[in-house]
Amino acid sequence: MIRRRMTVAIALAIPLFSTACADAHPTSAATLAPAPAADVVRLAGASMGPPKFNVITRVVRVMSSRGGSTTTTPVAGARVKLTLLPLLKGDRVTPNAARYLSPDSIGTVVTDSSGQVGFYNIDVTRFRLEVLPPDGAPLPATTQEYGPPIGGTLHYSLSLRKR
Repeated sequence: MIRRRMTVAIALAIPLFSTACADAHPTSAATLAPAPAADVVRLAGASMGPPKFNVITRVVRVMSSRGGSTTTTPVAGARVKLTLLPLLKGDRVTPNAARYLSPDSIGTVVTDSSGQVGFYNIDVTRFRLEVLPPDGAPLPATTQEYGPPIGGTLHYSLSLRKR
C-alpha cells in the first residue's frame, strides 16, 4: 500500500498542461502532458500490482511523399480514443495482468498544437487507438490495434492522408 501511494505522489508531480478526457476510465488517467521522465515511468510500471504502461501518440497529416521522403505536419484538434481489448490466444502477459472480457473504452483525448496526446497508467492488454480528424478536415479517420506491450512508455505516430 505504501508503494502505491509513493507512485501516485510521484506521478502527480508531472506538470500537466490540460486535461481533455471526454469519458475517463475509473482506473486510468488520460491527460495531455509532455512525456514523463524515465524514472517516473519505471516507478509507475514497477511490480506493485498489475502491470501498467503509457501511450504517447502523435497524429500527423501526410503532406507529400516522394522518392522515399515524406513530409508531415501535426494535426491539432484530432480526437484519439483508446480502447482496451481482450487478450488473444498466444498473447504473453504477466499472471497478474488485468483480463478484459470485452472492449473497454478508456477515454477520448484531443490532440494539442503539436498533434500529441498521452494516456498514462493503462492496464497491460491488447489495445486500439482510433483517430478522428478535426471537424471539417479533409482527412479520414484511422484505427490501429496493437498486441499487449511489456510495459513502460510506447510512442506511436499515426498518419492521416488527405481523402
